[in-house]
Amino acid sequence: MKTDRWAWSTFTSFFRPDYPEMSLSLQLYRGAAAIGFALASPWLQRKYAGVGLEERRGIYAPSLLSQLRKRGRPLWVHSVSVGEVQSAAPFLRRARVALGKRPVILSTITPTGREMAGRLLQGVPDRVISYPWDSPVVLNRALNSLRPKVYVTVETEIWPGMLWEMSRRSVPAFMVNGRFSDKTYLSMRRFRSFWREVLSCYTGMMVRSRSDMEKLIDLGVEEEKIEITGDCKADALMERKAELDKDEILATLGDGGPIVLAGSTHTGEDEIVIKAFRKVLNRYPEARLVIVPRHPERSRRIARLASDLGPVSLYSRIEPGWRTLVVDVIGVLFGLYSVADCAFVGGSIAPRGGQNIMEAALFGVPFCQGPHYEDFVEATDSMVKMGICTMISDEDTMATAFLRDLDGRRRKKVEADCRDYFQGLESAADRSWEIVAPYLN
Repeated sequence: MKTDRWAWSTFTSFFRPDYPEMSLSLQLYRGAAAIGFALASPWLQRKYAGVGLEERRGIYAPSLLSQLRKRGRPLWVHSVSVGEVQSAAPFLRRARVALGKRPVILSTITPTGREMAGRLLQGVPDRVISYPWDSPVVLNRALNSLRPKVYVTVETEIWPGMLWEMSRRSVPAFMVNGRFSDKTYLSMRRFRSFWREVLSCYTGMMVRSRSDMEKLIDLGVEEEKIEITGDCKADALMERKAELDKDEILATLGDGGPIVLAGSTHTGEDEIVIKAFRKVLNRYPEARLVIVPRHPERSRRIARLASDLGPVSLYSRIEPGWRTLVVDVIGVLFGLYSVADCAFVGGSIAPRGGQNIMEAALFGVPFCQGPHYEDFVEATDSMVKMGICTMISDEDTMATAFLRDLDGRRRKKVEADCRDYFQGLESAADRSWEIVAPYLN
């Protein structure tokens, strides 16, 4: 197998003397990463050719490096994909206003994350880059070039090699909007000593809830390093709502009956939604169904499943008179919640930990979801108690929830309850920025 000069240097880095302060488990991780990335080098270069390959190898455009030399060491914020970019947005906007000329860099891993950053944060970060591979040689090259002043990870995007390098170089590292599902926590607990060492590299960790804090303490993180700040996504959604043009969305969808929205559905959930909606039509024959799959590439299959309900259209080319609309693009779900009469939040019947229920609640939309909401426990429990969310398990309970939620009197009550919920939240982005800001002076 042909291996380029980068791959060979990455491979041989495993056999160099390691740092004495590093535990054996972290040394083994670094060694495995070095060997793994070296062996995968030919495949990785083919996969990412033209898609940020050089940045993933820790090589950056001269224009970026020149900018950093002139304007100082940057704030580096890492958000892996679409959801994390949305969470980071209000924090980044506060940083941009406060930092003046100091550069702000945002990194992502997925192309969709980078696309969302371009759409949502145009002009906020000075540069959006692809995240470097967590291999010792790549990290050394990247950090020697970028020289971050402060490093921030969003949610649970934790790369052990990068965090250890930040600690070794005395670069303050923070976690913003941290969340730890039961699955993630139990997985980390099996290697508790390793993760205790990795997480100790953080200067501070801002988490969404007390449950997240308790899990970190059990993993060995010092309590004084942890701050409960709430969910930055609430700030992000409120900012987006203020900029939303609801009339434009209504014009795009065209005239018709009430809208039942199924957001961020996963495989297996679409069939349940379609069967439940068929029962809704018995009482509301003018009702319309909008399905937004979590992965748009499934849209054509879903359209075929819904064909017996009546005319089906794809969002990319909406045809008048549709009964079912299947969204085959990204980035429109938030706006669609603003015109929905009731909703199902996906990833909750399929065991995916749930999706962001705040989008529905922000617009006062009564919604239902399944039993798998591990990623949004506190918010879901609060909204179930307030009567905003209905727990369902199958097509029958979903249909019952839809029929109940389409009642106009219930919608008015839910709207009032949702206003109370959001007015009771403190700004997680404000608090997170207050903690990080002193390290950038």
